[in-house]
Amino acid sequence: MKFNYKYSDGALCVTLSGEMDHHSAKTARENTDAVINREHPKVLFIDTSGISFCDSSGLGYVMGRYRLMKSLGGETVLISPSGPVSKMVMLSGMDRLIKVEEDKRNEQ
Repeated sequence: MKFNYKYSDGALCVTLSGEMDHHSAKTARENTDAVINREHPKVLFIDTSGISFCDSSGLGYVMGRYRLMKSLGGETVLISPSGPVSKMVMLSGMDRLIKVEEDKRNEQ
């Protein structure tokens, strides 16, 4: 699992790639929470377009960051969920809680 963080103008974008399982979700959770607590973003974008595998730990990661951001008065947006993530999000009904958007950064 690889993750990258970019903070700008009150927005934190977390880009995840690889396999999201119990072990990688724990590391991603700890690192993301540290950045959120340091930067205090108004919106958290979680880009999962590079995720090749996702189990329930991945959903737990997303829901935990949603709850944290909500408690801080912010919002969470799931960006371009990959096939495995999209399927889990739809089956769980998470898309009714968390905004899901396609990545528009590369559109012209």
